[in-house]
Amino acid sequence: MASPAPMPPRRPRETVVRRTLPYASDPAFRSKNVSALGVMRVGKLLEHLDALAALVAHRYAAWPAPAPPPPAAVPVSPATATTADSASDSAAASPPPSRPASPVSALEAASVATAAVDRIIVPMDFTRVTRDVVLEGRVTWVGRTSMEVMIDARLSGYGELGEGGAAIVGSSPSSSSPSQPRLVAMFVFVAKDIVTRKPVAISPLVPETAEEIRWNEDAAKRQQQRRKRVEESLTNKPPTAEEWESIHSFFVEANQPAKLHPPRPSITIAKTEFNNLVYMHPQKRNANQTIFGGFLMRLAFELAWVTVHLVYKEEPRFLSVDDLNFLRPVQVGSVVTLRSRIVYSEENTVHVTVDTRVHQPKSESQLTCVSHLTFAVPHTDMFLVVQPETYEEAMLFLEAKRRHTSHTQVVITDQATDSPDFGPLVGIPAQVAKSLSAL
Repeated sequence: MASPAPMPPRRPRETVVRRTLPYASDPAFRSKNVSALGVMRVGKLLEHLDALAALVAHRYAAWPAPAPPPPAAVPVSPATATTADSASDSAAASPPPSRPASPVSALEAASVATAAVDRIIVPMDFTRVTRDVVLEGRVTWVGRTSMEVMIDARLSGYGELGEGGAAIVGSSPSSSSPSQPRLVAMFVFVAKDIVTRKPVAISPLVPETAEEIRWNEDAAKRQQQRRKRVEESLTNKPPTAEEWESIHSFFVEANQPAKLHPPRPSITIAKTEFNNLVYMHPQKRNANQTIFGGFLMRLAFELAWVTVHLVYKEEPRFLSVDDLNFLRPVQVGSVVTLRSRIVYSEENTVHVTVDTRVHQPKSESQLTCVSHLTFAVPHTDMFLVVQPETYEEAMLFLEAKRRHTSHTQVVITDQATDSPDFGPLVGIPAQVAKSLSAL
């Protein structure tokens, strides 16, 4: 069999897709996307981001749709192929689905599946729903069968915007004003054959401008960092001596006389656990006929927010999605359980892990998604310190501590960026800290 022809290369600017979320200009849209607190439902925003990223990835993976080879088996008759009733009656007798013998549409050529989501920081200005949100998605990096899609979100009314609030063609995320509130999200997709469901090769990406080259290099570095995190994760390597010492300190503190060392306000990880159970209806399916990944992201976020709210007795402020990995698809008609636990806390930041498992009546449950999210809670002397009790909890604690340390590029100690309610905002970029302090 002859090897398939190489896919033609594409340029990043050819992949750009823009959309506007009309929070301010469309009352009907706003009513569906605002919480009981009168601010943006961040879970719904994550859903919108994933939807646009998936659209960008679908268009890239299927352009141009190559003409497939003639089918080896006898082709299905037009009547069988086009009528739903006859299709169900002859499913058992029909051969496996084959590709049509002519060029096919974008969604028929290949499908894509969300594999991972990188850190997403949501500035507080985004949650006030006083402006529309302009989204711009583009492919920034391509491997053999996978790609990274960057979603840049800006508030309308800042910088250069075109008609209807859309960004002017040619403007780029980095061209925005330094004071402009922005959100940047990175999604990783894998392209799959629609029939075999196996990964398929996609067009190479050829960056041309200095900015496109920088995006591509940064994306390649993130790919290497993801592989490194997997290699060095606590599921593959034991903790370091310093990490063991931090765990041992809990034991030492618990056995010190209370008069000499008054105990800090604390709570065990087990006592922070909350669960949710959801039946997967077909209204939330995607082009692959499985459950839309953005919907699962929203479920995870909302359970994590409620967990922090109930444990700390305050309304938490969402800071970031630190990491999110999709391990397997979720079928329509299955039951999904979500387990949320606070696994690490420091100063006024709280790290939550949400495990999503899929259940089928006649099979064992399987882990399908793991989400790591960070929230801020008001800074008080009674801030609860999360403590592990079991070995598994200790590993969750250390993994969260690693994420917290790696993301703490700017430690906010400047009084100008402190909030009277939230105290020093530790471990988040200055732009986000200033947004929080402005409330």
